[in-house]
Amino acid sequence: MLGETRFIQETIRKLIKIIVPKHPIDIGKFTVRLLKDILLEHKDELGLDFDDIIIHPGPQPRESADIELIKGNKITGKINVKTAVSGDLKVALRRLVDTIKAGESGIIIITSLFYKNREDVEAKMIIIYMPEELLKYYKTSDIYDVILEKIEEKITKEGYKKVEFLALNEALELERTKLSVEAKEEASEAKKLAEEARDEAKKAREEASEGKKLAKEAKDEIKEVRKIVEKLDKKLDKLFDKFNIR
Repeated sequence: MLGETRFIQETIRKLIKIIVPKHPIDIGKFTVRLLKDILLEHKDELGLDFDDIIIHPGPQPRESADIELIKGNKITGKINVKTAVSGDLKVALRRLVDTIKAGESGIIIITSLFYKNREDVEAKMIIIYMPEELLKYYKTSDIYDVILEKIEEKITKEGYKKVEFLALNEALELERTKLSVEAKEEASEAKKLAEEARDEAKKAREEASEGKKLAKEAKDEIKEVRKIVEKLDKKLDKLFDKFNIR
């Protein structure tokens, strides 16, 4: 029985693919549309073969799926996408299993906090890919346990201490807080730059004023020199006249 359980877990482990996009995603703007770029970037890691993707972010025709993979102008794969809105991975997995159609694989997106330490925390998305046969033939509880194990392995490999799943509203609030802090920091920096600009302008005005003052003093000195030269010329003229020198 133990051997059978291990075999099942290893089979599930091979079928589940987990990716964490390297760059933090703007949670406030995240939609299923962004999956196109992510899946194109990570298709080899996920074991998918396609050239393009068709996205159906809202309700789609009965025969369609949230995502359709295109290869050679033909639909070669369909993906049912579920977002763990409540932050509960098990609930999202059950919803996926309950709504999966024939010919569909599945993706679960869950917002998470990644901790390197108490101060160094990043908000990221975990994207879990599961092929059709996994969702169709294996128990949800077994799939869930292996997903948690693989997430733990993933975060350890990437240098994180722990991961904490978030409800989407918590993630959005976190994003708003982050944007608010960034806005305040930018405003503070802009104020600092404005003050520096004012100081530079004041300094330039003072230097210009000093320059004008020096120019006036130089002009006055030139006038005085001219007066002295004129006086010398007059004295020389008198001497020349006196001694009849020309």
